[in-house]
Amino acid sequence: MKNKLLSSQRFVGVIVFLFIILIDQISKFFICRFLTLGSSITVFKYINFVYVMNSGVSFGLFSDGKLWQLVLINVAIILAFIWLIKEYFHSTHIFHSIAIALIMGGATGNVLDRIFYGAVVDFIDFHINNYTISLLNIKISNWHWPAFNIADSAITCGVFLLLLRSLKTKK
Repeated sequence: MKNKLLSSQRFVGVIVFLFIILIDQISKFFICRFLTLGSSITVFKYINFVYVMNSGVSFGLFSDGKLWQLVLINVAIILAFIWLIKEYFHSTHIFHSIAIALIMGGATGNVLDRIFYGAVVDFIDFHINNYTISLLNIKISNWHWPAFNIADSAITCGVFLLLLRSLKTKK
């Protein structure tokens, strides 16, 4: 029974992994196809789609493209993948498997961007313009979170799930 459970949880993980890659790459294809680099369109009041290329890592860090930085980034990605694969195959809980699959799917989506485009395609622009928190009398003007993509969101959700799982197992 345990082997069957493990194989079904791994199957779910593989489906999540492939689904994240698919929706990430499709969304980036449409952004590259229908927007020009640097342009944006309003989607909702606080969300725009903006076409930007990120040659660095999170938030554009290391985007000046020095060779040692590129080598360091690639070595870190390879080591992270090795650790994630080990974690995935040692996982005995579906929650853990899904979290790992989200992270690996997101990371794979961003690696594919580096292969196909030479940089990561980011396009989700979350921003707040002219908003006041009345109770605290705080006014927010022209605040933007750095542009991100579906792969980044999957990685963030996966890490969050791993943190939740680790907190639960510590109790």
